[in-house]
Amino acid sequence: MATWAHLEDELAELQLVLKHRKDYPMLMSVAELLHEIEALPSEERLRLMEKLVQLTEADLPESLRQSMAEAGRGELIEMDEALQELDRRDLSV
Repeated sequence: MATWAHLEDELAELQLVLKHRKDYPMLMSVAELLHEIEALPSEERLRLMEKLVQLTEADLPESLRQSMAEAGRGELIEMDEALQELDRRDLSV
């Protein structure tokens, strides 16, 4: 079974190799990688997802990051509810 440490070791090795050689073949296919991820215990899959978010977060627009943070805090509202609230405010003015 794959472990977090095993995947970290493989990632570190791959990063080292790719840093020096651009033509190095893939060490495993996407299917193999997904199989390894599926075999991880749930806590380690969560750590992997958190790391992926950290790595890709710089590519996300600030507005999307803010929206994701609001969703994480439970600060979302249904569109119909928001429109009804606006209508109520318009009527009270």
